[in-house]
Order: sequence, then structure tokens, then C-alpha cells
Amino acid sequence: MKAMLAARLLEPLLGHGRRALDLLTILRRAGYLVLPKPAPAARLLTDLALGEHRLSLLLRFHAHDQPDGIALITDELRLTYGELDARVNACAHVLLGLGVRASDRVAARLPNGSTFIEVAFACARLGVSFTPIGTHLKQREVAYILENSSAQLLVTTPELRVETRVRTLETGVGPDSYKNQLARASRSDPPRAGRGSKDAVLMYTSGTTGRPKGARRDVRASAIAELLYMVGGFDLTRHERFFICTPLYHAAPWAFSNMILGMGATLVLAEKWHGLASLERMSKLNVTGMLVVPTLVRRWLDLPQVERRRAHPRRLTKVVSAGARFPSQWKVEASAQIGPIFYDFYGATELGVISISDPQQTRQRPETVGRALPHIELRILRPDGCEAAVGERGELFARGQNFDGYHGEADKNRPDAEGFISVGDIATLDMEGYLSIVDRIADMVISGGVNLYPAEIEQVLREHPAISDAAVIGVPDEEFGEALHAFVVLAVDETLSAEAVVAHCESQLAKVKRPKFVTFLESLPRSPQGKVLKRELSVFPAKKLSAS
Repeated sequence: MKAMLAARLLEPLLGHGRRALDLLTILRRAGYLVLPKPAPAARLLTDLALGEHRLSLLLRFHAHDQPDGIALITDELRLTYGELDARVNACAHVLLGLGVRASDRVAARLPNGSTFIEVAFACARLGVSFTPIGTHLKQREVAYILENSSAQLLVTTPELRVETRVRTLETGVGPDSYKNQLARASRSDPPRAGRGSKDAVLMYTSGTTGRPKGARRDVRASAIAELLYMVGGFDLTRHERFFICTPLYHAAPWAFSNMILGMGATLVLAEKWHGLASLERMSKLNVTGMLVVPTLVRRWLDLPQVERRRAHPRRLTKVVSAGARFPSQWKVEASAQIGPIFYDFYGATELGVISISDPQQTRQRPETVGRALPHIELRILRPDGCEAAVGERGELFARGQNFDGYHGEADKNRPDAEGFISVGDIATLDMEGYLSIVDRIADMVISGGVNLYPAEIEQVLREHPAISDAAVIGVPDEEFGEALHAFVVLAVDETLSAEAVVAHCESQLAKVKRPKFVTFLESLPRSPQGKVLKRELSVFPAKKLSAS
């Protein structure tokens, strides 16, 4: 029975021999093959045969196998697996009552919390496509995603409500609110969904270089495989208590939430990071792992050392950074001051996790993002389309199993004939397969015919002891076409002149890479993922240095 269950869960990969055996090993270690009760396993196999979403089935399995196990902890409530599964069923009945049917699309603009989880898993249970929308977006951006995705229903809060023709279900206290409809709804299993929507999740890219694109993820094809490789890569077990305060509407937090609940572990959600208060809460809840963005690590490091060490969660053994570039200097500092517990992973909305760097690699090879996961293939191509040599910079292309193109976009945005898509980054691969990200293609600056990569200059700037953070963009220049404009955030109680900033760069880099303009800021504008919003930096006037 155990082998049969694993085979069905890994159905898309069984033709890959050793890869399937590796996944079975991960399954056993993570706890997926702990099946003391035959009834849940039989039920799971029956539902698999009928085509239900695999992640929804794992939630159902844990509800039968460990109904009293703690599934979810938020600021407001604590739910067992039995309770969460019942609420997902109730949510599915609410959606059905509002006219939602298999292959429809439901959008959710919600903060981190139980409602987000319930709506997402209810959609999976009904065979409905789920589209999360960022809570930080403005009216016109939300309206664009709703129209582009053709959503039939929007679930949101009164505070996040937008003017739209799309039918809206709000949380709150009214008689027709989500909370009250959920309380009245049946907890019984909803009707079988069949195969339902192919793009089980339509997740929009961050849109930092243009309008967000809806990446169609065929989650049925490889969700279990992807999550199990993550389980192995991050050395997770079903005994984890995993803390997430980064927004679930982004790909990485959502993938980790699925992974933790799919394992039968405990997911701890918070809406925001509150410094020492968050560390103290994590300690009280015996948190073993957490997901962060690099800027959160920076704020963690900037806390008073004595108080930071006092509040440090005693059982915390893994911290995973995602969502934005984790500067190598910050990796080294965090590993030394907080502990050798930091993982870095590189991914894309379209493909999920691409590579993982474990704590040892994070310390010894801080400039890399680890090796690609077994189900991901990488290519680095030169501008002429030929494959780059080892260590040579080029455009990164990747192939996974669950990306099916961009929703509503032209064929040019689809994967190529072999299934590879451009990730939008310049990268290198070394002899051992370690991947290093040089910069975003869109951020590259061409000055006097020379390709300049802002990330390289930013790294040098952060090495200065008086500089806490930095960003570099290209600005128009009459002589060279483009010039470099550096934005610098100073460390606490530090002072530095613009001329000293340029001199530091000249001491470490070729003259062509020195900034022509320097602006000091109190902080850099960042997205909830921690990515620097360079479009917002472009509005600052570029004032020449007196020295130049």
C-alpha cells in the first residue's frame, strides 16, 4: 500500500528510474510514507484516480491520518488538520453557492491568514484556477489582473476592496461576509471536481520591469515532485514548525506553505515582521524554520546584538532566503552572527524553485545560488544563441515541468520548442554546476559600448563599512549613452561623501564601472519580495559630483 501510494503521487516521474527512487527516499524521510491507517490511504488513491488536485488530497489525507495535528497557527487562531480540512470543504461549498464551477478562476487579494489558505485549497478541491493578487497593488493594477485573468470571483477584505465588475466576496462581519457564509456552509466533501482547470494556479509576476504577466502553472503535473525536491533540499521533516511572514501571493511563500501543509507539518503565519517581537513569538511557538527576504535578514542583523541573541528562537535550525538577491556580504555576516543556518534559493514565478544553496554552500560559496534541482534543466546562451562556456556570462534559460506559457500573451512568451524559457537573468555556471546570477538583463547598462552590470557595483559598495545598502541604475548620458547612478544607504551613525563613494569603487573596479552620480537615501524602495524598485529610483535627478 505504501509503495502504491507513493507511485500514484509520483505518477509523472515514474519513467525516470533513479529520480523516482530518490523521491521515494525523500517521501519516507519527510513522513509522506507514514501510513498507519489503511482507510486514509485507500481514500487518497480513490480520489487520485478521479483526478483531484494532489496538494488538496494531501491535506485530506493528513486530516484523516492525524486529525488533531496542528496544521496552521495565525495571530487569530490555531487549526488542526481536521479543522482546516473541514473549513476548506465549507469554503468550497461557499464558492459553489456563488456560482463557481470547475475550470473557472477565483482571485484572492488577502493578507496572510487562514482565509487565504482556505480559498486556495478549496479552489484546488473544486478544480478551479486560483489567482493570488498582491495587497500592495493599486486600483488600476488590480483591475488589470482581474481583467487579464478573466476571474469570475474576487475574495478580499473590506480594507482591500477595489471598484470592479467582478463579483466580490468580502471578509468582515456582514450577513453575506465570508466568515458568516463559512459558518453556515456544509463541512461535507464537495462534489468531485474531475480534472478541472489545467492551470491550477495562475500566478502573476512581480512586474518590476513592466506589466505583471500571468504565469500558468500546471500544478497537477509536477507539484508533488517539485515540493519533494524542496523537502530534500531544505532537509525538512513533518515535525517542522515553519514561520512565514512574507506575502503568500508571491511564488516562494506560497510554495513553502504548500510544502509544509503537504508534509503534515505546522505552518505559522504572520502578516509582517516585527523584529524582536517576531523572534520572541517564534521562540514561544518552538519554530524550527522560517522563510525570509534578504532585507528582513538585514533588519535582523541591525537589531541590538544583546537583545537579538536573547530573543533568538532556540529551536530555529533553518532560515531560507528567497524573493530577491541575497548579497554575498549579508550571507557571510548572517552566518557568522546568527548562525550557519541560512539557505538561499533561486527561483522564478514561472518555474518555482530552480536551485538551492545549503548552509555550508552559503558560507563557502556565498556568490552562488547553489545547484539546480534534479527536475530543472539549465542553459546559458551567448547573444549569438550558442551555449556559453564554463564560467562565461550569458542569458539564463531553464526548463521545468509545470510552466505552460503566459496567460493571454503572444506566442513569443511561450517556452521554445524544447520547453526552455528565459528567466531574464545574466548568469554563469562553473565546472561543478554551481549557478551564479550576475544581474537582471533589464538592469544591464551599456556605457560607451561596454556592458555594465549594476549588481557588481552594488556588491562593491556594500563592502564599504559605512554603507548598509546600495543600488545602481543607468541614466541617459550625452557622451556615453548611459552612465551609472549610485544610490547609497549609510549604516547607523556613519558619514560618507559622494567623492569617497566613487573613490571606493575606483579602488576595486575598472574606471568605466565607477558611478558618475551618487545620491544618499535613508532607505531603498523595495517590493514586498525585497526587490529594489529601480523604476522609482529613476525619478531622482542625477547631479554631477563636484570632483568630476
